[in-house]
Amino acid sequence: MTVAEFVRGRVTQWETAGNITPRNAQRYRQLVENQIVPHIGTKPLQKVSRLDVEAWHAALRNGGLAARTIGHAHRVLGAALSDAERDGAVVKNVQDVPGFVALLRAVAGRLYAPAIVALFTGMRLGEVLALREGRVDLDKGVIEVREALEETKTYGVRFKTAKTKAGRRNITLPTIAVEALRDHRKHLLETRLLLGQGRLAPDDLLFANLEGPTASAQCRIIRLGRPRRAHRHTRHHVSRPSAYPRLAVDRRQC
Repeated sequence: MTVAEFVRGRVTQWETAGNITPRNAQRYRQLVENQIVPHIGTKPLQKVSRLDVEAWHAALRNGGLAARTIGHAHRVLGAALSDAERDGAVVKNVQDVPGFVALLRAVAGRLYAPAIVALFTGMRLGEVLALREGRVDLDKGVIEVREALEETKTYGVRFKTAKTKAGRRNITLPTIAVEALRDHRKHLLETRLLLGQGRLAPDDLLFANLEGPTASAQCRIIRLGRPRRAHRHTRHHVSRPSAYPRLAVDRRQC
């Protein structure tokens, strides 16, 4: 049996058993056909290795696929392989979370924390970039999603308040996301103290110095929390560049 045949069968079984809704089943099938089958679908199920999974992740990433979509595809394949391991179809589930996280940490570097938050919460990129200190409670392990960062031709770069119940939501964080955020917050605080900026205020952005599309006249620099508009002729000359990590914001994903 191939990976494609097994995963397709598992999605059908999950839907039949009522474990997922028809809407989710439709989305899972899209992920299977678009992200899983073209890359490792023909591989015999029992011969899938960790190297195959890593090569699959690399192919998706190099193809320009959003991290959020890669995470969804990863979870679908992981759930299917967990079923295969439990039923004895495979000896070991090679699609394990620790292995994937180790790969992500090596690839993402300083962007590891926002990547982990996006992958394990399902938050949109714009919501992650708009996350403020006061909206994160690591002791309770909860994130409050209330706004998103977006860029439009009409308004440029701006923060947009969520208007629907689906947009305004609280998300319970898994342990891995809590640990990533604690580590990120620690390094951010150390950098701020070195620069004499003090502790984070509740309204400060958690992911610092995120630079918008360099081709845009509406480019914005968000420096250690508080945003300010950067002039077009100076946007490539930010003071202390080594002290501030940057992340390119793709307007198509905000």
